[in-house]
Amino acid sequence: MRTRLLSLLFALALVAVACGSDTVATTTAETTPTTLPPVTTTPETTVASTTTLAPEPTGCAEWAIRAVDDLTVEITLQDAFGYFPQMVTGAPYIPTHPDIFPEDALNDFPDAPIYGVGPWIITSYTIGEDMVMEPNPFYFGEAPSIDRIIVRDFSDPVTMVSAIEKGDIDIAWRTIASPDLLDQLDGIDGLTVATVPGGSIRYLIINHALTPTDDDNIRKAIASAVDRDEIVDRVGAGRWEPLYSMVPPGFLGVTEAFDDVYQSPDLDAARGYLEAAGFSESNKLELALNYPPEHYGGTVGDVMQVLIEQLEATGMMEVTLNAQEWSTYVGAVIGGEDYAVSILGWFFDYPDPSNYLEPFVYSGGLGTRVTDADNNPIGERATELVDLLGQAAVSTDQDERSALYGQAQEVYAEEVVTLPLWFEAEHVIYWDRVSGDPSLGSVESLNIGPSFDINYSVMDIEGDSPKTLIVGTTDTIAQFDSADAYAIRDWEVIRNTGIGLLTFRPGTTELLPGIAESYEVSDDGTVYTFTLRDDVAFGDGLPLTADLYIRHLNRMLNLDGSGGVGGALGRPYILCSVEN
Repeated sequence: MRTRLLSLLFALALVAVACGSDTVATTTAETTPTTLPPVTTTPETTVASTTTLAPEPTGCAEWAIRAVDDLTVEITLQDAFGYFPQMVTGAPYIPTHPDIFPEDALNDFPDAPIYGVGPWIITSYTIGEDMVMEPNPFYFGEAPSIDRIIVRDFSDPVTMVSAIEKGDIDIAWRTIASPDLLDQLDGIDGLTVATVPGGSIRYLIINHALTPTDDDNIRKAIASAVDRDEIVDRVGAGRWEPLYSMVPPGFLGVTEAFDDVYQSPDLDAARGYLEAAGFSESNKLELALNYPPEHYGGTVGDVMQVLIEQLEATGMMEVTLNAQEWSTYVGAVIGGEDYAVSILGWFFDYPDPSNYLEPFVYSGGLGTRVTDADNNPIGERATELVDLLGQAAVSTDQDERSALYGQAQEVYAEEVVTLPLWFEAEHVIYWDRVSGDPSLGSVESLNIGPSFDINYSVMDIEGDSPKTLIVGTTDTIAQFDSADAYAIRDWEVIRNTGIGLLTFRPGTTELLPGIAESYEVSDDGTVYTFTLRDDVAFGDGLPLTADLYIRHLNRMLNLDGSGGVGGALGRPYILCSVEN
């Protein structure tokens, strides 16, 4: 089961590499979205360049999903997946309007207005320029305080910084990563530079099947010698956050396992491990660090130089650098046939610890090789880790899952499956005339939390009605169709114009009812029964029924765009009851 999922995600990663997209879950979290030709659409215009792709066969004639009655949806899974509730918050599970998104074809750029069941309607957009959203008059929740959102696209961070400095925009969101630019903004009176408690992580892939990192002592020596605070201060100018688990802060069951186990930097411990492996000051370990110099920006080379200094400070390692072009590099690292120690980045598919641990353990572990392609673990600790992850994956008790993932992180650290280094927190910059909801989480960052959602409906701006909020971004829309969307900006738009079966409390990863007011899970964890609210409607007043939601699910599962995108978070999980 999970073997198939990871192969799908890896395929998506390679698609992202080829296309240069900023995908939601690949090792390419920081690349620039594909630039699309200008497309302008308003209620008065029709666009010839709307993307419409024909479906490809999925191998399933009938999925195990059904409308029990007008407001009850039943979904049967292939196996018990304890994190399925987190998954149904995502864009693929957000219903699409039947008159806008046809059942048998993708529609990545429909004419405006674009109606969803969320608090906002897209009234117009021009790709690469701007997008306008206005409140959905049929939204079942509390009406937004703001009357219009204008999201303006910028070609680069410097131009966006100039716009926020001049007051031309109220918020700058994704992405200003340069410490110099952030420092420049930090000193402006009335402007807040807030750190969002979430973002992409950076880590070392440790190959357990190659010399010398097939030796447990070598992996532990590396883990003991690394000083994350020094990396953050010297290279990240204090804007990054040290990371002591692959699971970032704010997620279910998160620990600081690597700090608990190694308390690094501990050079004495590192030397002890190296001596146990047969090395000394006169017989140094020769180790190569591998990296893609152009892929993660200019800072990655600086990080590698600091790592060399830290490892060589043991007096028992001699470290060299190997730079490789990204398209060659990523295949070699993830394929596990080359490179003992390499640096990569990661961003989640869905905000759950499983998505930060399973990919690096199952089916070869994306280059760690703690298991083989058939998911056979290489040793006792790997076997224990697979067992813990398996238990956590099938449990539907969130407290039990939290405890199991805590244990799994400890074993993960002891095995040094990968070595987490830091996470590059995103920043949201805004003028003091803008505010979030003080009753919710992550107030300083406008209620943008670990789930990485920006919720315009909980924001307010000073002034008389009608109120307009202007937001700047350097991200580009790749598609509006939730059956095909797999980029951060796309998901962000879809989650503002729509809502999944469940949702997250803004600023947190706490699950809340979405368009479903409640749900039940069968004793074996494979059947989810969702009861829809009776007041959910699209922006044109069309009521959402269980039949319409099942139509959406079938569409998402059956349409196969470029790599399966939306369906990649459905097909590996939902049971096919009748094969083609």
